[in-house]
Parts: sequence; C-alpha cells; structure tokens
Amino acid sequence: MVDHLHGFCGENKPRIFKALVWPLARRAKEKQISAVLKEICVSDENCLKIRAWFPVQANKIIRVYHSRIDAETVIPQTSRSREKMILAVGHLAIRKGQHILTDAFCRLAAAYPDWQLVFVGPRQTENCGDLIRDLARKHSLSERVRMVGQQENVSDWLRRCSIFVQPSFQEGLPLALQEAMAAACPVVATRVAGNPELVFDGKNGFLVAAGDISAMKEKLRWLMDRPLDREQMGDEGGKRYRNLFLAEDTSESFLDMYKNKTQNS
Repeated sequence: MVDHLHGFCGENKPRIFKALVWPLARRAKEKQISAVLKEICVSDENCLKIRAWFPVQANKIIRVYHSRIDAETVIPQTSRSREKMILAVGHLAIRKGQHILTDAFCRLAAAYPDWQLVFVGPRQTENCGDLIRDLARKHSLSERVRMVGQQENVSDWLRRCSIFVQPSFQEGLPLALQEAMAAACPVVATRVAGNPELVFDGKNGFLVAAGDISAMKEKLRWLMDRPLDREQMGDEGGKRYRNLFLAEDTSESFLDMYKNKTQNS
C-alpha cells in the first residue's frame, strides 16, 4: 500500500473527492484485515507503515519477502563478459521513473560515447515512452537510448548489462531489482519502499532520492568510470541475494506459517 487510498482513488482525483473516499477506503481495509489470519507485506517498510495505520490489528500484519529466483540462477559477476549498457526492466510508466533515468543518461552521454541505455518492457504507458523518445531525440541519442519492448528472456539482458537501474517513485519489493542482484549487476535504485532492504548503499549499489536527476547522474558516472568496483558491487549483490531472498527460503517461510496454523487449529 502506497497510501490509504491505494486501490480506491487515483492520484489525480480532486482533493474533495479523496476526502470523501478516505473513510470508505480505511473501513474496507480494516474489514479485510479483520477477516484474515495474517496480512502479509513484502517489505519491512510496508509492514511497519500498515501496522502504524491499523494498530489494533498490528499483530496480524507480518513481513515475508517474496522471490522467484532459485540458487542456481545467482551467478558470479566474473563469469560473464559485460557490455557498456545501462539497463532498466519494467513497464514504462511515469511512476516507474524511466524518464528520470533517461534525462540523467542524456547528461552523461557525450562524455561516454560507447555506452547505451536500454529499456526492457512494454513500450507505452502514461506517455512515458514518448518522454523517453523526445529526450533522446533532443540530445541526438536515438540510436543509444533503446526501448526494446517485452523480451522473453530478461535474464540474458541482465547478464549482458554493466549497470542496472530501478528509478521508480513507487515500489513494493521489486522483482526486477532482485533479478539484477541475482545476475550480479551493480545497481542504482531510488530510496523508496523496499529498495533499501535490497540495496546497501555503497556496497552492492547506490540509493538516490526518487526524481533526483543529478544524484542519479553522479552515481551512474561513478560506476561507469570504475569497472573493477562494478564487479565487486555485483558480487556483493549476488551474496546478499543468496542470504536473504532465494525463492526456496521465502517458500519455507510461507510453509511454516501455514503449518503453524494447521497445528494450532
């Protein structure tokens, strides 16, 4: 949940409409929590936030990390050669921040002529694709800023790229960021939702404020200039992923929860 109105009211609705909907949204969520044994959140950030919103039912609200990546998928950085490619994966949308990443890359591109920026995911949502295209055209970078659409095997792109970026304004615990860590990519991510639980700033990547083009540009520049540090950060990301987020471990957490319920029934 991003806020109390998440799922009930769009961000662009008039303030008076939001005020009218708010009690309904809160009551609906209270009823939902009261009707279930556990409310499972995918990050500590989300869990603490919802507990604060609904303190009477806080004991029902727990965090269980989710993942779809097994141990065999996590690879060492040094096992694959990398292209001078910055990659972002996900559907194109303003709230996903790909236009911010594009702007940051455009400000660096002249000094790094052998680098490219690639977006994998559906091409057009909320006109974000148009913004990316316009920025690239403005800086004469249409050949180096590529939107390749949905790809069947995203893991191949993750193993080819040198830097992965998650520039979102909103997230849960993004699977694309998890997959990038599993593929030993150094990452730049926004400091939102569960991202700081995945990225240790300065160790397996960098965290920046959402929408901060200058900060993103500087972190990208730092990584583009330092191939050995990129390798080390990528390896650290793979280690962190193995320790916390493997699908086998998260599945066990769910199984234990259901087993305990069966035993207590």
